[in-house]
Amino acid sequence: MPLPDIGDTFKDLVWDAMVRVALQALFSAVPWLGWGPIGVVVGWIVGMVANYLYSSVKMAIDLNAIALKNEEHRRAYDDAGVKLKLIAKDKGIDSPEFRAARDDHKKRLAAFVKFAS
Repeated sequence: MPLPDIGDTFKDLVWDAMVRVALQALFSAVPWLGWGPIGVVVGWIVGMVANYLYSSVKMAIDLNAIALKNEEHRRAYDDAGVKLKLIAKDKGIDSPEFRAARDDHKKRLAAFVKFAS
């Protein structure tokens, strides 16, 4: 039973956060781009371009080779991985329990992702 790729977790935790920060900076620099329907269209276009760039980066970089430097991050990541593997083995990766646990672990691991502004 294959577990979700770490690249998907990287996208959820880091890449999407960087795109949100970039959109906020864009809307702060050019406020009328964030107004009403224009903001929706601009956000949609930026999202499409970001997803294309991510898929290109994902093919070029082995995201599994990224090492976690902080021991606390490493322990939290390993703990989440073991728990998800056990749930996947017992209930399957399509079970609601697995999906809920994966979403919970994403939220808890997202606390380690910080961007200095």
